Amino acid sequence: MNLLFGFSGRIGRLKWWLAELVVFVVFIANVMFLSMSVPAGIPESDNMFEHVSGSGWVVFLLLLGIGFWINIAATWKRFQDRNKHGLWFLIMFAPFIGGIWHLVECGFLAGTRGPNRYGPQDGKGSLASEFGDSGYNIDDLDTKIARMKAERAGGQPARTSPHDIRGRSTTLQPQAQGFPLDPARRGGFGRRGT
Repeated sequence: MNLLFGFSGRIGRLKWWLAELVVFVVFIANVMFLSMSVPAGIPESDNMFEHVSGSGWVVFLLLLGIGFWINIAATWKRFQDRNKHGLWFLIMFAPFIGGIWHLVECGFLAGTRGPNRYGPQDGKGSLASEFGDSGYNIDDLDTKIARMKAERAGGQPARTSPHDIRGRSTTLQPQAQGFPLDPARRGGFGRRGT
């Protein structure tokens, strides 16, 4: 519920897009509800919205408010993920450029890596959160995989670069007999030789 209605914490781009999808669905449902609340048999030349009942308008305004709240809450947390104050959501009301700025900054630009003044990075349990504040790089990942495999194999110390975990060199050297390389000596698929 904090994703849609709360203002604390941070959210990434994917969650922001999902929240915007919810706002879009609420908007479509709102328009459909309002159009269905017009009684049948009203001539098209009349102002059709004059014939909507008071309760129809109440539901319309309630759904409109919910959609607006979800949009503001998601955008607020998205700006916090970018290490900006949530009040930056007001940029969407600027004429001409505001909507484009809002869309680009919230929908396409990455957030701050690691914790910032608004909380930890979104996505607990993700690969990025496993490697601390600075994110991760492939060498950290190789070391962690080698350590895990060594622990499973009986506690042997993990080998680090320039050799893979099987002790072979990760650089391919041509054999004296010529090309092609011996498949038994090649590193295999990928960087770790799996």
